[in-house]
Amino acid sequence: MHLVLLSTGGTIFQKVDPVSGGMAIGVGLFDVLQPQWLQQLQARQQQRLQQWQQQQQEQQREQGGGAVDRRAWPPSGRGAGAAVPPVVLRGWTHVDLRARSGAELGFDTIFAARDAVRQQLQLHSRDEAAREPEADGQGTTGSGVGGAGSGGCGVCFVLVTGTDTLEEFAFTLDLLLGLELAAAGCPLVVTGAMKPYDIEGYDGAANMQQAVQVALCRAAGRWGVLVCLNDAVQSARWAAKADSQLMGAFRSPQPGGAVAQVREGCVRFYYGPPPDDDAGDGGDGGGLCVRDPRFAALTAADVAPWSRVGIWTTAVSGFIPAELLRPPPPPAAAPPPATAAAGQDRQRQGADGGGDGSHEGAGAASEARGAGGAAPEGCGGGGGGLVGLVVAAPGTGSLSAALTDQLAAAASRLPVVLVSRCGCGANADDHYYRGSAAKYSGRGLLLEGFPHCNALQARVLLVLRLAAGLYPQYSGGGGGTGGSVDARDGAVV
Repeated sequence: MHLVLLSTGGTIFQKVDPVSGGMAIGVGLFDVLQPQWLQQLQARQQQRLQQWQQQQQEQQREQGGGAVDRRAWPPSGRGAGAAVPPVVLRGWTHVDLRARSGAELGFDTIFAARDAVRQQLQLHSRDEAAREPEADGQGTTGSGVGGAGSGGCGVCFVLVTGTDTLEEFAFTLDLLLGLELAAAGCPLVVTGAMKPYDIEGYDGAANMQQAVQVALCRAAGRWGVLVCLNDAVQSARWAAKADSQLMGAFRSPQPGGAVAQVREGCVRFYYGPPPDDDAGDGGDGGGLCVRDPRFAALTAADVAPWSRVGIWTTAVSGFIPAELLRPPPPPAAAPPPATAAAGQDRQRQGADGGGDGSHEGAGAASEARGAGGAAPEGCGGGGGGLVGLVVAAPGTGSLSAALTDQLAAAASRLPVVLVSRCGCGANADDHYYRGSAAKYSGRGLLLEGFPHCNALQARVLLVLRLAAGLYPQYSGGGGGTGGSVDARDGAVV
């Protein structure tokens, strides 16, 4: 198995700058993840492979040269009679995606990571899994012990980034790549650190080592994108940063916490991923899947105009500023056509040392074009304003009558998604509070297609769906892949 390490910076690489006295990127990836540790891991895995080969030969002799037992290799990597060889790390590649703070993360970096993963998937296809990959020129390649045992597509990924925005990074990558990675059996594990490099109790090295172990685990390949910090492995669909400082900050509030743990140096998966077409009990809208195959074709340029989606949390005596929902100003009127006399006046003025009329006209036209703003036509908040809004409301998304009226008036021109501010649970409850969903969806607010999403996840989903053209009533149907959002589970039809 070939390991691809991608890094974007973050706390894990930070320490005090002796000149400024502030925090800065001060170490590199291989200062944290020692090549010596990778070489030792290779040696242990190669030893396991040799033991497995001996066990298979003994089993064949006992069976008189007959067929080998085809039981699957256990997730823990233990089992004398397994016919599937253990995974062996054959080499590694580092792809540097420009070190920065997690607070500086943008969709451009996420798409750069997506593109780098796809490029590496092509380089390390199934047909090439049996031989040592060569350096691709993007980073540093370490060669190690070769041998059989590569699983899936022959490559796995670890992404190192800042923890402040790690949950959004992982969730977005899972939407863009999750189906592709799971189908290929190639996991992507996202990790980072809660403490800087020069602080006692630094957790970066342990997190990176455990992330590598998870990425090399066969059972991880079915999940797509995972998050690994502080001995816990969580699905990118549910992982959330629940504490601003503790090393155990990342938790999965639903459906059942961590999907795996690293115990005694072994990765232990407790259950497998749910099916992507899960529609819940009876197909009644309880499905939790939000992956969409149409996201795969999106580019950073597609998403950029739609990234200005805001989040607003309501509370007791809650309010939303009218300016936030105000429609964009009309485009400035174009200058009237120049008459022959006006043209002569401008030429005469230029000859007398005044401004050049042609430059003046170009400037006026430029202002007229810019007045419409960068926001897509038809959405509120033009001129750099909002193109969408996620409202995090109390309970299952309860709004006062006044706020409902205010948002309903804006929903005709601006997509407004309603979620719970609790961070866990549904954004509508028709089981106990009958009619609560229709109360808001009937007024134009978006509830369906965001099952159990917190505000951060709903924002990412809305951005990608707008970019893909899945809400033609707001995008005019232009530039996207078409389709609409299925109310049942968020898939497009």
